[in-house]
Amino acid sequence: MQAMKKTLLLLIFVISTICCKQEKKEVISLKKGELSIKEIPNEVTITVNDTVYSKALNIFFNEFQPMADLLYIGKYHNRTSITLPLEEELSIIGIDFRGNFGYNITAHKGDSVSIIYIPFKLINGYEFGYPIFDITNRTVSFYELNFDYLLYKKNLETNAFPTAKYGVMKLTDLDFSQNDKNSIYLLDSLLSIDAISSDFKNKKEVELSINRAQISLYKSIENKEKCDISELEMSLNNEELYLNDKYISYLLSVVRNEYFFGRKKHPKPSEYYDYISANKTFLKGKLKAAILKRNLKGINSNENSKIDDYLQKFKEVAIEKEDIDFLGRALKYQEEQRSSRGGLNDITTDSISRLKLMGDESIYDFEKILKSEKGKVVLVDFWASWCSPCRRETPYLQKLDKSIDHSKFTIISISTDKDLKAWERASKMDGLDKNKHNYLISNWEYSSLHSDYEIHTIPRYLLFDSDGKIIDDNAPRPSSEELKKLIEENIGKASI
Repeated sequence: MQAMKKTLLLLIFVISTICCKQEKKEVISLKKGELSIKEIPNEVTITVNDTVYSKALNIFFNEFQPMADLLYIGKYHNRTSITLPLEEELSIIGIDFRGNFGYNITAHKGDSVSIIYIPFKLINGYEFGYPIFDITNRTVSFYELNFDYLLYKKNLETNAFPTAKYGVMKLTDLDFSQNDKNSIYLLDSLLSIDAISSDFKNKKEVELSINRAQISLYKSIENKEKCDISELEMSLNNEELYLNDKYISYLLSVVRNEYFFGRKKHPKPSEYYDYISANKTFLKGKLKAAILKRNLKGINSNENSKIDDYLQKFKEVAIEKEDIDFLGRALKYQEEQRSSRGGLNDITTDSISRLKLMGDESIYDFEKILKSEKGKVVLVDFWASWCSPCRRETPYLQKLDKSIDHSKFTIISISTDKDLKAWERASKMDGLDKNKHNYLISNWEYSSLHSDYEIHTIPRYLLFDSDGKIIDDNAPRPSSEELKKLIEENIGKASI
C-alpha cells in the first residue's frame, strides 16, 4: 500500500507541474459598509497550450442541440484562446482516436478552462495527444476532472487494450477485467490521499457496474443472441440513477435487446418512444420518463419534422415538475429555432437557391448574388458547422481571401446547416460573420445548386469566371496551392 501511494504521489506531482491550478478567487468590493460580489459574465474562456496536437473540440451549448459545434483551437489554427458567450453552461465532449475512451467536461458561465495535450506513443510509432483539463477560476478537483485520462494512461501501461495500434477499436475489444482493476486501483489510491471525494468514487464504481452489464449486452448483439436480462449485473429499476446518462443509455440498450431483438436496422428514436409509451415494459416512474426524454432529444436530432407532435404526446403524460420543466425548455428551444429562422421557415421545396445573410431578415437568390459580382472571379464555398474537413479549410480560405485583390475576386460561403444557431456560432468562431457573403441556404436538398452541380458531399468548391460562367465545379481545396494558381490565371484572363 505504501509503494502504491508513492507511485501515485509521483504521478500527481508530474501532472501538477504540467497544469498548475490557481486557487479560487472571489472578487469582492466594499461600498458604504456593504459586501458585494462581482457579477459573473455570461461567457466561458477556453485556452489551449499546445504546439502539436491542435484538434477540434466538440462543444454543446444546449441539451437539445442536435450536433456538437466544432471548435478548432491551437497553434496550428493560429488561435490558442477563445471566449464563448453562453447562458448557463456548456459541455466539452470528446473521444480518443480509437473512438472508445472519452471525456465530458462541464463549464459554467464565468469559467476559464485550460487544456493541455499529453502525448501518447503507440508501438507502431503513431503519436496522439490526450487532453487534460483545468478550471482555473474556481476550486475543482483536478483528479476528478481528469480521471478518464488517468485511467486511459493506466490501461495503456497494463495492456488493457489488446493492441496499441492505430485504428478503431470496438468496446468489446477492451480487457474489462484489467480495466476494472485499474479503475479500482486509481480510485482507492486517489481517495487515500484525499485527491477525490468518496461521492466521486461511489459514482465511478456504479459506472463500472453499468459498463460490465453493458458489455454483456454488446456481446450478445455481436453474436446475434438475445441476452437474458435477468442475469445482468446491473439493476433495471434503480430510480436513484435516473439522472445518470450512462445508466439511461444502458436501459435503452436493454429495451433494444428485449423488445427489438432480431431487427437488422437500429430502431429510430420515435419507434422507441412509441413502443415504450404503448406497451408494458420493465420501465416505470422516473426511469420511464427519463427514457422518453432521451428519445425526444433523439427525435429532435434525427427526426426533427416529428418533434412538435412528440412534444405534444409527452405533454399528455408529463406530471412531475422536472418533466414539465423539461417540456417547457424543449418547447422554448423549438420556438427560438423557428423565430430565429424568420422567413426561412416558409421555404421548403422551392428549387430557387434561397439564402439568408447573418443579421438580415431578407432572403437572397444565389443567381442574383452571383450577377452582382460580375467582373470578379468568384469562389463558392459549401460547408457546415458540423463538417470537420470544412472547418479545417477555413483558415486557408481566409488566407486566400486576404491575399487576392477584392476588386477582382470574392468568396461566397454557403452553409448547408439545418440548425441556424449552430451556423451563427460557427461563423462567429471562425470569423466568417464579418464576411460580405456568408449565407445559410434554407432549401438545400431541393435547391438548384444541389441538383445542378450534384453536390452530395462537403466541403465542395465552385469557381466562376468574371462573367459568372463555371470554370470548375469541383475546384481544389483552399489548402491546395493549385486553387490560388487557378484563380490568378482566370483573373489574368479577365484583364486581357
